[in-house]
Amino acid sequence: MLLFALPAARADAAGPALRTWQSFADFITGRLDNLSLSADGRLTLAPSTTQIVDTGEPYVWDIASDAAGNLYLGTGNGGKVFRITPAGDTTLYFQAEEPEIYALAHDGRRSLYVATSPNGFIYRIDDGGKAALFCEPGQSYIWDLLCDPRGDLWAATGGKARLLRISPDGRMSVVFSSEAEHLRCLALDGEELFAGSSRPGLVYRIRKGQAPFVLYDSGSEEVHSLAVMPGGHLYAATMTPAGPEAAITRILAAAPAQSVSPEEAAEEKSGALQQPPLAGGIESAPAAKSQLLRIEADGYGRPIWPAGLDEVQALLPGPDGKLLVGTGREGRLYSIDSAGEISLLLKIGAAQIPTLHRTSAGEVILATANMGLACRVGPRVREGSFESETVDAAALTRWGALRWRGEGRMTFQTRSGNTRKPEASWSEWQPLQSSGGSWQIASPAARFLQWRCTLQGGKEEPALAEVNLAWLQQNRPPEIADLVVLPPGSYFEITPDPAAGTTGLSAPAPLPKRDQRKGWRSALWQFDDSNSDPLLFALWYRRTGDAHWRRLAGPLTQAAYSWDATQMADGEYELKLEASDSLMLPAGQGLRAEKISPPFVVDNTGPVIKGFEVENKDGIRHIRFSVCDAASPLARVRISINAGGWKPLSPVDGICDSVCEEFSFTLRSGEELLELSLEAADIFENSSMAHQRIKGSR
Repeated sequence: MLLFALPAARADAAGPALRTWQSFADFITGRLDNLSLSADGRLTLAPSTTQIVDTGEPYVWDIASDAAGNLYLGTGNGGKVFRITPAGDTTLYFQAEEPEIYALAHDGRRSLYVATSPNGFIYRIDDGGKAALFCEPGQSYIWDLLCDPRGDLWAATGGKARLLRISPDGRMSVVFSSEAEHLRCLALDGEELFAGSSRPGLVYRIRKGQAPFVLYDSGSEEVHSLAVMPGGHLYAATMTPAGPEAAITRILAAAPAQSVSPEEAAEEKSGALQQPPLAGGIESAPAAKSQLLRIEADGYGRPIWPAGLDEVQALLPGPDGKLLVGTGREGRLYSIDSAGEISLLLKIGAAQIPTLHRTSAGEVILATANMGLACRVGPRVREGSFESETVDAAALTRWGALRWRGEGRMTFQTRSGNTRKPEASWSEWQPLQSSGGSWQIASPAARFLQWRCTLQGGKEEPALAEVNLAWLQQNRPPEIADLVVLPPGSYFEITPDPAAGTTGLSAPAPLPKRDQRKGWRSALWQFDDSNSDPLLFALWYRRTGDAHWRRLAGPLTQAAYSWDATQMADGEYELKLEASDSLMLPAGQGLRAEKISPPFVVDNTGPVIKGFEVENKDGIRHIRFSVCDAASPLARVRISINAGGWKPLSPVDGICDSVCEEFSFTLRSGEELLELSLEAADIFENSSMAHQRIKGSR
């Protein structure tokens, strides 16, 4: 039965916020417990994982199996190999003197091969459990082993990166020596062998009768896992530690790798490099860059792993033709289909999955690190749950309806609180409440919320495809942080918005270009709305002391306004700014805020020059006059005699800074007629002039 819980959310106010989960990217940020997440964003019950053994060792590095169904685990740091029978009996099968066993291989007949590191040796253990030294490669590290159908054993080594082939009788030959520092992994596809290296991260192709060939340069520091899939395409897991960005992925037609003789290999034993072990991502820095590459048979490669998803550690062809990917940090197991679509299969409790194995019966076995466990992947679990990430509504919020789309049995719960990380102060998990045909959230109003869904198996397998969460913030009034009236002459070229009354302004926009224009005034303001509602503004003005406000402009959808103040009488004024969030809200639910500016002066009239007097005394002309402005202080007074150029005059008190100033100066007496011109200006650049003729002594 298909289950739809999609009634409309309760809407006591217009425009509730809505958050939707419906894709892989939406759900992967939550916590999945016993759930799988498909590439198209569907949550289903996950495959089960049954613990086979706890080795008591920190790491399980490799797994092998034989035709009888016995499992073999190579571990570190105690250098132990464990054997688990089909009945589940576990025994310590082999104990090496070296601390790490990075590689195991079973020949499908009677022999298990065990590679130890450092100071690498290869041991062979027969089906009776008797161990013997098989060969001494003379290498510091043996990273991977592989048995081919002919019974030859292949070994990837490090210290000096060499690919070794060892016949069943123990004769060793060096197939090639790489210029890299380590050969890290091997994969076989019929007659073709592939090898991945580190420092640098290359993929080699080795064909019978041909020189080894670099098929692909990953641009990463190491290639630590390979998997060949049906159709001939190859997957490579790479890693680059924190540092400069890796080089762009590219295809190289590389020169053949250098082949060496068995005698040269023997010479290396005494000089084996003692380098710290590489753990295929286990010991990589947290900021390491992990990538998964798909390489076609012709050598074309491309990255397919989303950035930041997880650290890719182990690859395995799955029984259904899909690629299995074991990862670190979160201990997740993914699958990838032939189209490159990524699905999350399961999450195991341990932090890392360094190795994967498939038995001859098709069972998938995974191992963990930092707790050396081995687990069998089995049929689907009967119950699983998803817990969303914390939803931040950005303000105190009333929670509405939770709607979903899916099938099968599932239940939902929510909890809320006012801390970003859920803790004891949060409400308890509460089930949804049925109300009017919808499922309402019962959690109390708060800023943060989580929801949880539990899927239960039954006659119909449950699947969750989409969840919608509705909420409505408690409306808060807008806030006007500041209202400033700029000095006279400031002007902004603001193009009128014909849609101003319908769009509103949600955040301050860049100011237009500022110019100077005599007689104009401009106001600027800063604002905020905690609900992010679009706001409309209106400006009002009044004379200081008046009770009545007059509308200057509105509605406005910008945070600045310029007007021609020559239309206003001289005097002292105030501006009032109103902000309203009612544009998108039903009538009666909007809120307003207002702010009044400091007083400012409008002055469009020039100073008056008056009381001009001339007194001739003792051959000197004494000239006196006064200058007064009705509204603002004087800025300057100048005089010109017989059009001989302007010169400044100082008032009697020495400072031109008052609305009225007295001026007095003298000129020598003479016979000629003088023409005087006076100019006075206030601080707003309003000016006036007066002209006087002063007679001579004749």
